Amino acid sequence: MTTQTKASYLVISTLGSKQVAHLLIHLATDMGCQVEESHLALLGQEYSLTALLSGNWGAIAKLETALPHFKQKYAIDLFVHRTELAVFEHEVLNYLVQVVSHYRPELLEQVTQFFVDRKLPITELYSTNYLAHTTHTRMLSINLTVQIPIDDSIAELREQFMIFCDDLNIDGILEAER
Repeated sequence: MTTQTKASYLVISTLGSKQVAHLLIHLATDMGCQVEESHLALLGQEYSLTALLSGNWGAIAKLETALPHFKQKYAIDLFVHRTELAVFEHEVLNYLVQVVSHYRPELLEQVTQFFVDRKLPITELYSTNYLAHTTHTRMLSINLTVQIPIDDSIAELREQFMIFCDDLNIDGILEAER
């Protein structure tokens, strides 16, 4: 009779120099962990890496033990948290939301509040502002992923979202993730 070892999961967020992402992934792999998911971004002059790692209990414990030395050696900020995989109450569909508008500081909060008010979980969020190429107008781009229960009316939600966008004079798209 073979018993299968249950995987353990660890979320790690770092903030540091550009080589930290590669070095952390290398360390995790050396300790017997696998990278399930990762996100890397350049924010200002800092590189931010968030990763979900998996491994057996021993591999995760070994990595946790090695991380304080890693943090000190590379002078990085580090956040580590044990977790489990997400479990959803209902079957859901992922929908992508894209919003573009001239820059308004309150807009990110307004767009996220639209989905919070409808109790739709936001599972990913990316926003940036930039200067429009020809007009040099400061613009805001928001991209997020929301989870919509399969029993909810997509048509009704899409209509509410379009009215919301029209009221704020912003361009918005709500479409199924492909």
